[in-house]
Amino acid sequence: MTLGRDSTILQANLTATKILGVERSRLQGLRFKNFVIPEDHQLIDILLDKVFTQRVAGYDDVMLVTDETLQTPVPNLFAGRTVHLDASINATSSTCRVILSDITDKKRSEERFRVMFEKHSAIMLIIDPDSGNIINANQAAADFYGWPVDELRTMHIQTITTSTPEAVMDEMNKARLSRKNHFLFQHHKADGSIHDVEVFSTTIDIEGKDRLYSIIHDITQRKQVEQALQISERKFRSITEQMTEMVFVTNSIGSLTNLSPAAENLFGYLPQEMTGHSFTEYMIEEEISPALALFHETLLQQLNTRKVEVTFHRKNDTSFIGEVHLHR
Repeated sequence: MTLGRDSTILQANLTATKILGVERSRLQGLRFKNFVIPEDHQLIDILLDKVFTQRVAGYDDVMLVTDETLQTPVPNLFAGRTVHLDASINATSSTCRVILSDITDKKRSEERFRVMFEKHSAIMLIIDPDSGNIINANQAAADFYGWPVDELRTMHIQTITTSTPEAVMDEMNKARLSRKNHFLFQHHKADGSIHDVEVFSTTIDIEGKDRLYSIIHDITQRKQVEQALQISERKFRSITEQMTEMVFVTNSIGSLTNLSPAAENLFGYLPQEMTGHSFTEYMIEEEISPALALFHETLLQQLNTRKVEVTFHRKNDTSFIGEVHLHR
């Protein structure tokens, strides 16, 4: 469309007439503001004033009025929808050119994303990959980090991570180029504590700019459990590696989780070959049922020590009788 400074429509193509729902012959001379809800009239005034006064391009989004308000003879399929206005002008012209684009579906999608983002229980941040600025944060992020949402929006991601700024920018660039989307960091909280976090990032478009949409999971407890298990395994190995007797550990369902090196001499299997298997796999068939009953009885009754003789079979299909001491 071609508009005058007061939004008078001077020219319009077929697409514009379709969007506005009025024949081209009747459209010329009408004010574009009449097709827009009253709440958005000021947006048009500001846009046109900027374009005509400063001689620069401008844009904005406005909502079209409904059929009932406009009272057009033919129902307008675009009534009540949101359109994007791109206005431009040359140095000497007394009119400006405006391109209309229907962005209703995009707006609805953005609104659904906004509601999901703000109300989701997962920690979420929107980050500018060029600067590291936190563009947006949800309430879950505020609850986790201890800073209000408004304050998080003024911060840089570099200020809450223990990594160097160079390392953070390098990782963000990988996420931006889709080379990597899973990251492990340590993040500061407002109370000074440091937490291990797992971050999943993907690039999304917001108002024509690339942004990193990051979902953060606190894995501090998981890391602590993993470290405790590693320490436990080291202690287990240091105690049992010199013993001639075999020592093994199972979980609550009887799967072997740790075995001493003596397992190879007794069974012919390396400890890692037996790990994850049930202890009953190495017993003769007729002794499995009573052994399982004793195993569960030891767990349920919290008995500290039980002793039993069991017939086991080796990797080479030979068998031997072993004395097993059960400790809970």
